[in-house]
Amino acid sequence: MSLLVFENVSKSYGATPALENVSLDIPAGKIVGLLGPNGSGKTTLIKLINGLLQPDQGRVLINDMDPSPATKAVVAYLPDTTYLNEQMKVKEALTYFKTFYKDFNLERAHHLLADLGIDENSRLKKLSKENKEKVQLILVMSRDARLYVLDEPIGGVDPAARAYILNTIINNYSPTSTVLISTHLISDIEPILDEIVFLKDGKVVRQGNVDDIRYESGESIDQLFRQNLRPKQRRLFMFWNLVRYEFKNVNKWYLALYAAVLVLSALIGIQTQGFKNLPYQESQATMLLFLATVFGGLMLTLGISTIFLIIKRFKGSVYDRQGYLTLTLPVSEHHIITAKLIGAFIWSLISTAVLALSAVIILALTAPEWIPLSYVITFVETHLPQIFLTGISFLLNTISGILCIYLAISIGQLFNEYRTALAVAVYIGIQIVIGFIELFFNLSSNFYVNSLVGLNDHFYMGAGIAIVEELIFIAIFYLGTYYILRNKVNLL
Repeated sequence: MSLLVFENVSKSYGATPALENVSLDIPAGKIVGLLGPNGSGKTTLIKLINGLLQPDQGRVLINDMDPSPATKAVVAYLPDTTYLNEQMKVKEALTYFKTFYKDFNLERAHHLLADLGIDENSRLKKLSKENKEKVQLILVMSRDARLYVLDEPIGGVDPAARAYILNTIINNYSPTSTVLISTHLISDIEPILDEIVFLKDGKVVRQGNVDDIRYESGESIDQLFRQNLRPKQRRLFMFWNLVRYEFKNVNKWYLALYAAVLVLSALIGIQTQGFKNLPYQESQATMLLFLATVFGGLMLTLGISTIFLIIKRFKGSVYDRQGYLTLTLPVSEHHIITAKLIGAFIWSLISTAVLALSAVIILALTAPEWIPLSYVITFVETHLPQIFLTGISFLLNTISGILCIYLAISIGQLFNEYRTALAVAVYIGIQIVIGFIELFFNLSSNFYVNSLVGLNDHFYMGAGIAIVEELIFIAIFYLGTYYILRNKVNLL
């Protein structure tokens, strides 16, 4: 016999649909999980059962009756909020329920209170939030109702109390009753479920026997929920929040550094004007030496600063104390690594662009006649394919370098002591291995390269080898970092 029936029920809030043509048929004697992501319509469905909302279309039947005082007498409802008068004592709440519900079992309520260590003479306002929720659950489960509707019954209690509450649910409903549980803690309640109802975007996307669904899919209900019902938009939103966080936490430092480099470049360009008063040969040699020294210093400053921040952002927020936050966010390891990589990659490119701009500023102020603009344009036009391949190789090399740092840090954290020193040693070791691999590729390709005619052929061959090498390194470094982060993370 069907205890709860929804017949093509729809409900909207203004122009926003909450439920669309929902049809359900839930028999008596079952424990049913009402599952779905936030905003899927679970709360609306529960309110319709309890007469707190009216459907725009369709019909809700409880024990063959529309929601009414008669159905409320056989439905025990636990909302996801504290609703009791806090001036009451616990025993007064028991009396209140006993007065209005003929099926309220006072003896069972006293027993449950004693088991959970709650004094019935305590005022509700003196209880912790967790104990208030326990009292509300006791009031509901002390009834001999036909239908129990529980909205997040174990969400606010500690794991030890969850087991007791689940046992209470199992032991205190009869074969003629049905329990409908809405929760996000699926792995906790899955062992007691007979059936599930999956909601998504206001529609029932799956309903059936738990054992049948497990058998058909080869996965647990919890796995199915996480894989199939988590909205893609939500995952993407969380991922871009990670990326935005990468920029939010370092952009002020970087911008200050970039501004300092550009201002310093302008001052250097102005300063070198004084060299022109020297004899031509001497001034040119002095200027070149000065510019080379200064530009080398700028490169070193930007390079070290960028590498330092890459290391700090990854190690600090993944493997140091911040890791307790980062690694418990509702995001995957792929999201964490990729977000870190995107942030580091973009800041590395901006650092390179700032360095190039500083060189242009210095040359423009120092000796604009050294490199005429027309020559630059002609060079770019005639060497565009080579410039493109060089740029691709540079971008891949940058990504590979960042991931190499991540892998070295990840390997270093596998140890309990000397993590930083070991990470440095691993990084140096990886670079040595890469050097030997590149040497091997170069020597192996010499036989073919020597048969080529012209510098362009030599260049394209070398660029192709370099790109393939970098792609291989990127895959190895990424997968190695992911494996450690996924399976071997070891926070101290």
